[in-house]
Amino acid sequence: MKVVICYNSLTEDDVINIVDVRQQINSVSEALRNLGHEKVEIPCSLDLMAMKMLLDFYKPDCIFNLVDALYSHDQLLTVPVALWDALGIPYTGASLECLMLSSNKVLAKQFMLDNNFPTPEWHELGEKILDLETKAKWILKNTWDHGSRNLVDSDVIYGDLIDVDLALQKRIKRTSRKSFAEGYIEGREVSVGVISSPTGIKILPPTEVDYSQFLRSKPAILNYDSKWIRNSLEYNITPIKAVTHDDPILEKVAVLTACVCDLFKLDGWGRIDYRIDETGQPWILEINGNACLSPDAGFQAELQLAGLPFDTAINWILGHAINRGRNAKSQQN
Repeated sequence: MKVVICYNSLTEDDVINIVDVRQQINSVSEALRNLGHEKVEIPCSLDLMAMKMLLDFYKPDCIFNLVDALYSHDQLLTVPVALWDALGIPYTGASLECLMLSSNKVLAKQFMLDNNFPTPEWHELGEKILDLETKAKWILKNTWDHGSRNLVDSDVIYGDLIDVDLALQKRIKRTSRKSFAEGYIEGREVSVGVISSPTGIKILPPTEVDYSQFLRSKPAILNYDSKWIRNSLEYNITPIKAVTHDDPILEKVAVLTACVCDLFKLDGWGRIDYRIDETGQPWILEINGNACLSPDAGFQAELQLAGLPFDTAINWILGHAINRGRNAKSQQN
């Protein structure tokens, strides 16, 4: 099978992410070679005609999608997927519909709320402020971006909604990104990976971020340094660990993850991020289609906990993409 690996073309402000992108490409390339497939690498940009010409030239049987942003903007990640959909080329990972439903965090949260899924409350700049007295703890996030882009410790604040609006104004000016405030959940941070197996969606053993080395004054969040800066203190004191087999949250997050996959039509592979409060209640933070496949990322750790070799996972992902493409063609005929 000829497989084209498509990945986001990197700009200068993506310098830190180059290592991660290259690691993912290398991991997937090695698995494809082990499986006996031919592979070609194509960087993706907003020049869709150039991409179409390359795809017409290589005529891939499948595209392996590693595009998680274009020009450092995650809201553009659906652009190449929409092209592949229109061209009828099978591609791995989350479908266009899933990516459109989940990529905007606020719209995803509203979708979850409308369907009675537990997600923390939120506030956007410009919304009416009806409660002028109640104070609470909030975390300020980019509306579109994932991977903790722009997230710093000072984005965790305590105050009323006027304080939140003022903080959002400063953050938007600092980052030049649309932002929102989410109710901060004190507790554990747990992730659950999923993958499309030959028999359907398989839920992987969950992992959690170990914040035990943090000082009490430091907010327990996976900020940008923790996520990306490999020689930083934050990176080195936020290891990923397995959730123990007798943990009472296992059944809750497994059931909830299956329901989330159904709601968002999440397939291929992905990850659901949760906060678990002091009562044991899971709160859904984000739905991540096409989770990071780097060797040191949480998804690969969850594959290992499941006893699932990476080559097997890539084979499942490819097989699902081919079947989904075949089904899409049959529905058009």
